[in-house]
Amino acid sequence: MSMERSTTATAYRTRNRVWMSLWLARFIQQTRETLGMSVQVAAYVAGIEASRWCALEGGWVPADEDPVLRSAAETLEVDFLQISLLATISRHNQALPQ
Repeated sequence: MSMERSTTATAYRTRNRVWMSLWLARFIQQTRETLGMSVQVAAYVAGIEASRWCALEGGWVPADEDPVLRSAAETLEVDFLQISLLATISRHNQALPQ
């Protein structure tokens, strides 16, 4: 019985970790779509390649000093602190062992 609960708890934590590791990606995609921008337009406005924008929406989290996050925040018209916090949460959960 306790083994079953342990397995369920581990699966739940893993699911939550995956969900939180993609927080930044989901936020960027949903905000872009709400603004009615295509990936190509968002990338152009941000001054980055469309492949890098796609990587953001796919789960890539740039390093803190990478200007991509600031460009994305400006393009999406959101506070940089908000996007930076989501990046930190996503980065932390991606770094955790499976």
